[in-house]
Amino acid sequence: MKSREHRHKVLIRAKLRAGGLPVDACIRDISSKGMLIQSRAPPARGTYVEVTTASHTIVGRVVWGADTRFGISTREKLHIEMIIGELRTGRAPAEPPPVMALRRPQPRRESFTQTHAKALEFCGLVVFAVALIYAIASATYETLASPLENISSHMRGDG
Repeated sequence: MKSREHRHKVLIRAKLRAGGLPVDACIRDISSKGMLIQSRAPPARGTYVEVTTASHTIVGRVVWGADTRFGISTREKLHIEMIIGELRTGRAPAEPPPVMALRRPQPRRESFTQTHAKALEFCGLVVFAVALIYAIASATYETLASPLENISSHMRGDG
């Protein structure tokens, strides 16, 4: 069985953003690959979140959640000593730290099947519109053909 990486117990105030406005959160523990966060309304599993402390911004994906607590996993290795050092000294490091794990996911492209389904749907709508126009034109012709024929025959003097 693989042993779990050591977690550092902390209490760090943070702002959490999961697509909307930032909300208050608290980092409860941290490892080099993620953190345990507590918030009133934890985001759903799979959501990408941005966690901002006094001098760090960390982006990760929610991998589990229970009640008000949830865990995030980061792509990049977190610099724990820099983050915890901020707590001990009460101020940010002298040189600004790098933005950690700030790779945002690429927007999903439509699949080949989705693109073709949309094209087929559009073609179906065009065929329906043409058929509807033809039906309206035919009905209009049938409705007007008899009275116009009567008018024509009276004008020629046939009737």
